[in-house]
Amino acid sequence: MIEIVTKLVELKLIEVIHTLDGKEYLTHQELAKEIQDELFVHGGRSLWVTLKVSVAVGWFEYFMLY
Repeated sequence: MIEIVTKLVELKLIEVIHTLDGKEYLTHQELAKEIQDELFVHGGRSLWVTLKVSVAVGWFEYFMLY
């Protein structure tokens, strides 16, 4: 599975964002969905620190989304 994802990234067919622990990766769409889900759970508001821990992606990757 990892080889398939690596090959797709090399061919620039997908872009992935690595989590802070380096054990997982997300597409931009998956990251946006996770952020939206976390905001929904917290009533539309969340501290950046809480969101960062919940989603496990650094601020740089988040801003690369937009």
